[in-house]
Amino acid sequence: MKGRQILVSVLTLAVLLAVAGLSVRLSAHAEGQAQGPQPPEKISGPDAAAAPVSNYFTYQGFLKDGSAPANGQYDFRFDLYPTLTGVGSLLGSSYLYKTNVSVANGLFTVQLDFNSVAGKNLFTGDARYIEISVRHAGSGTYTPLTPRQELTAAPYALSLKPGAIISGTAYQNLKVQSNHPGGGIPAALTGEMLIAKDGVGVYGSHNNTAADAGGAGVWGRTWSPLGSGVEGTGYNGANGVKGTSDWVGVYGESSATANAVGVAGEANASGCFAGIGGCYGVQGISDDGYGVSGQTNNGVALYAYSAGAGVGLRVDGQGSGNLIEAHHGPMFPDRRFYVSNAGDVYADGTWHTPAADMAEMLPAVDELEPGDVLVVGVDGKLARSEEPYQASVVGVYSTKPGFVGGAEDGADLTGKVPLAIVGVVPVKVTAENGPIHPGDLLTTSSMPGHAMKAKPITLDGMTFYPSSVIIGKALGSLETGTGVIQILVTLQ
Repeated sequence: MKGRQILVSVLTLAVLLAVAGLSVRLSAHAEGQAQGPQPPEKISGPDAAAAPVSNYFTYQGFLKDGSAPANGQYDFRFDLYPTLTGVGSLLGSSYLYKTNVSVANGLFTVQLDFNSVAGKNLFTGDARYIEISVRHAGSGTYTPLTPRQELTAAPYALSLKPGAIISGTAYQNLKVQSNHPGGGIPAALTGEMLIAKDGVGVYGSHNNTAADAGGAGVWGRTWSPLGSGVEGTGYNGANGVKGTSDWVGVYGESSATANAVGVAGEANASGCFAGIGGCYGVQGISDDGYGVSGQTNNGVALYAYSAGAGVGLRVDGQGSGNLIEAHHGPMFPDRRFYVSNAGDVYADGTWHTPAADMAEMLPAVDELEPGDVLVVGVDGKLARSEEPYQASVVGVYSTKPGFVGGAEDGADLTGKVPLAIVGVVPVKVTAENGPIHPGDLLTTSSMPGHAMKAKPITLDGMTFYPSSVIIGKALGSLETGTGVIQILVTLQ
C-alpha cells in the first residue's frame, strides 16, 4: 500500500448468546464511538427456538485510507491473541481471512468465526484481543494495524465467565438442556477437570441447614429407559461418582413398581484383580459408619448380581471391624447376623437349606458316584464298599451337602469327594438281605456301593447288631431289587 496510511476504528463488536432463553449483546467500543443495541438476526426455519446459535459474531469497523474514509474492496486478516502485545501468543494455528470485503464511507461489516478455524473453542472467559491486517483486494501485502482491539463483554455476560456465580431465587437458576439425537454420550451438562490434581468434574453444594430442609447439591433427571439421571465416568482407576458426607455419601431412591434402581454402578474394565484393589460398580468407604447402606419398606435393600465369572458383591476388610453386619431396624443395635474380619460367621437365627447333611471333602478313588456307600481303603482313599458288614465303612457319597468341611477358599479339591457323615442323604440300596422299611438299620452289602438291611445276631441268648458296620436308619422302603432311598446317616 504505497503512500497510503490505513486506520481502523472498532465501532461495535456484537455477539449474540442464547443462555436459558436470555438474549445478551456483547459490545466493545474504541475512540469514544458507540452504537446502540442491534436487533438479533432472525433465525430461519419453522421453529426458531430449536435452531442452535452459530459460532459467528458480527464485527463492524471504520477504515481510513490515508486521511479519508476508505471506499472499495479490501482484504482483511484477523488474528486472535490473549494479550495486547506479543507476537508469540497467537491463538489457534491459522489466520482468519475475509477477502473482497466492501467498504463504503469507511464502514465495513464482517462475520468472524475463530473457533472453526482453530478447531476448538478459543473463548473460555479469558481476555481476548483481535489484531487486524488489511490490504487492497487481491494485491500487496497485509499491513497490521495497531493497537489490537480488546473484546469486551456486556455486564450480564460476565456471569458466564470462569469463576462467575449465577445466583437468584428462581426454581432453576441455570438450566442446561440438550436435544442431541445422535449416539455416543450426549449430555446436557458435562464437567471435566483437566489440570488440577485434586479437582472434580462437577461439584454441587446445598447449604440449607434447617432440620426439615431438602434439596440437592447435584440433581439429575431422565425419562429414557436406558438413561441415567446423574452419571460419572472414571478412567485410570478414578471414581465415576464419589460422594463424601458426615452422614450419607451417596443416596439413591426409587419409587417405581418394577425394574427400578436407586443407585446403579457398572465396571467394565478387565484384569481388575490382577493387582491391589479392583474395579467396582459401586464402592462405599466409611471411616466411622456405613460404606454402603440399603433400606427398603417392601423390597430388597441391597441387591448384587453377576452374570459371568465376576463377583456380585465383594466386601474387603483391613481393620478390626466386621466384614458384614445385618441389623433389625435402621440405626438400632439389634444385630442379627455378622461376619467377622477373621471370617467367623454369627447368626441369631437358623440356617435354612434344601440340603440335609454334613460332609467332609476327602481323597477318593476315581469313578465314584453320589449315593455310593463308601469305605476307607488301606491307602487312605475313599472307595465303594464291596462286602456285607464291612467294618471300614465311613459313610455315603453326598448328593447335595448343606455343609462341606475341608473345602476352604482356594483349596485344591482335585481327587476329593464329599463324604456325608451325618444327616439325611440319598443312598443306593439292595434287598438282598430282605425288604427294607423305614427305621431299619442299614449296613454294607455284597453289591459294590450299596447298603442292605442289617439283621441282628443272637449269641448266648442276647440279640444285638454288629458294631462299627451300621451306616444309619432307613427313611424309605425297598421291597425287591435295587434302588435309592433316603436314610439318616448315623455311623455306629
